[in-house]
Amino acid sequence: MLANQKIFLREVILTDVPILLDWENDVENWEVSSTTAPFSKEEIVFFAASNQHIFTHSQMRFMICLEGNHKPIGCIDLFDYDAELKKAGVGILIGEKELRNKGFATQALNLLLQLSFNKFNLVTVFAEIDKNNSSSICLFEKCNFKFVKDNFRNEKIMRYYEIKCNK
Repeated sequence: MLANQKIFLREVILTDVPILLDWENDVENWEVSSTTAPFSKEEIVFFAASNQHIFTHSQMRFMICLEGNHKPIGCIDLFDYDAELKKAGVGILIGEKELRNKGFATQALNLLLQLSFNKFNLVTVFAEIDKNNSSSICLFEKCNFKFVKDNFRNEKIMRYYEIKCNK
């Protein structure tokens, strides 16, 4: 578990299924993600039950939880792990809408970057962000990600950002 004074990151557990099902199937969230169809409860249960790790499954999800009451408020993922390049993508969602823009995403992203560079020994972490998602662009720039190029994906212009480990 990774923690600071306000939040902690933990692996997904089966009791997270209902909240993940709500967040994943909220069409408002699809606008800023690559999701194009709803997930079934069975798919979310399978995901939560499979003990995924970045090195064995090329992806890993963490729940972002409040330190005081342990309530999950969002999730942050590493995905598309490339062992040769020591590179992975990151995606983040504060699923509890009333808790957005309160600094929790910044804290979670910084904790994940520490884990990525110090424990997983990644060299590069990247993010692709819809060009219209100004909140996410601001978040990643605030966390020192640098704009590299625009990509066209799923009929959208996606801004490609990355950060490199400076060890």
